[in-house]
Amino acid sequence: MRGIMRSRSKIRNVIKGVAALLALAAVFFGFNSLSAAYSFNPQYAENQSRIAAFEKQEKDSVDVVLFGTSAMRAWLSPWAYKWYGIRAFGLQTDAQPFAAAQALLEGAVLRNQSPVLAVIDLTASVKYISSVEGLHLRYIVEGLDFADRITFLQRVYPAYKSAEKVGNVDVFSYLFPFLYEHNHYQNFSTGKDYYEAYLNTFKGTFRAPYTDTSELAKPDVSSFSPEEPDPESLAVLDDLLDFCDGHPEMQFLFILTPKGGERKEFDGGFGDYETEMSHDLWVMEHVRERGYTVLDFNTDELLEAVGIDFGADFKDNRHLNIYGTLKFTNWLSEYIVENYELPDRSADETESWDKAYIGYMQILSEKRIAYENYVPQADKKE
Repeated sequence: MRGIMRSRSKIRNVIKGVAALLALAAVFFGFNSLSAAYSFNPQYAENQSRIAAFEKQEKDSVDVVLFGTSAMRAWLSPWAYKWYGIRAFGLQTDAQPFAAAQALLEGAVLRNQSPVLAVIDLTASVKYISSVEGLHLRYIVEGLDFADRITFLQRVYPAYKSAEKVGNVDVFSYLFPFLYEHNHYQNFSTGKDYYEAYLNTFKGTFRAPYTDTSELAKPDVSSFSPEEPDPESLAVLDDLLDFCDGHPEMQFLFILTPKGGERKEFDGGFGDYETEMSHDLWVMEHVRERGYTVLDFNTDELLEAVGIDFGADFKDNRHLNIYGTLKFTNWLSEYIVENYELPDRSADETESWDKAYIGYMQILSEKRIAYENYVPQADKKE
């Protein structure tokens, strides 16, 4: 009799244990799903949803990935696909910390894709570590699958935890964003609307093109001398280059996106204009010495090749507008096709890529952008 009672007691304990584990699992997946489904403003949703869209791409369907800050809005993935046959996905985010490129490559990219080429903008490589904010991490981490969040945070959080607006929040809240203050209950209704409205179907291209125009001075690169950036920023760059060295199956192209002439007030964590330009020159030379190609789109040669007009092609000092973006995408697409061997995708699905192009051209049409004027010549088409 006592044996029967002990057996029943053990069964009850087992059932309780299983129930407790199921409850914990329910809480875990509840937090994770709620965090992934809400965004507290349009900019946040725009960034987060593009990262989430990459996680949903068909396995081994992306040949080129691109990283950088909002300056890399200069790349239009749907356009590159339509006119050059390039299956590229833009993983650039607003104010993207430079360490994010390596973290995304280690996790979300190589877990599900086998890209031929990674294009990395060096703009943020000279940004002071102290200027990075937690929000810049959240733009990315909250769009990632849970396993990729862990990989991302293992790489990025240690690099920037000394920054006041990164380390002042416990890393646990980055892993479970539901706990963070911007995702409180009052944001649920608007957050869901934002997230659903900004679901990205344009292969990482930001849905809202820059249409404003600023007349800017042309930078005089020859007037600056290379100057080594601070050790913390350089350590992040060298970690990335070591990663590149360890992945010979992939090729890496580093670029510096076009910038306007001297800024007056805003520095965005880069220091004054002369300091930033001097750091840029040092970093580009350092990357070249490590054996990698660097394209500086601030030189007279490349500015002329792309056809950048400083009176018509910039939104502001750091961002090309849609007209400059179409020129930039044409030139870089042609460069990629001529210098890298991309796989034959003629037998692969085209529906999602065709939809990306048609959908984005509809946006440009609604904004009365005469994109037809930028279609490359017939002999450059796929």
